[in-house]
Amino acid sequence: VTDDVRYVIPMSAHLGVSFHPDLGGFSNLIDPIIHAQYSLPFVEAEEAPSFWSSVHLGAEITALRFIKARVGLNQGYVTAGAGIHLLFLDFNVAYFSRELGSFAGAQQSQGVTAEVALRF
Repeated sequence: VTDDVRYVIPMSAHLGVSFHPDLGGFSNLIDPIIHAQYSLPFVEAEEAPSFWSSVHLGAEITALRFIKARVGLNQGYVTAGAGIHLLFLDFNVAYFSRELGSFAGAQQSQGVTAEVALRF
C-alpha cells in the first residue's frame, strides 16, 4: 500500500530596505529611520497570502537621543510604540497586530508588549 503524502518544508524570501538620513548636527534633536520589507513565502498558489499580509513598513524617530517613537504597518495592521533610555534603564512599550490567516482581515491577533531592561 502506498500513500501519496507530500511533505513541504516551509520557506520564504524577504526583501528589505532601510533609509537613515544624515541630518548632521540636527540629528542630536531628531533622528529618523524608515524600514520596509516584503516577505514572499514559497507556497502553493491557492495558499499564497495576500499582498498586504506580506508587507511590513516602519518608522522610528529618536528625539534628544533618549526618547523614541515608532509607528508601522505590519501585515496591513497599524502598529505603534514608544521607548525611553535613561542612563542604564530602558523602557519600551508597543501595540501590534498580526495576521494569522492567509489574507489581511482573516484572523487578526492583537497584543501589547512592555519591556524594562537594565543595560550596562
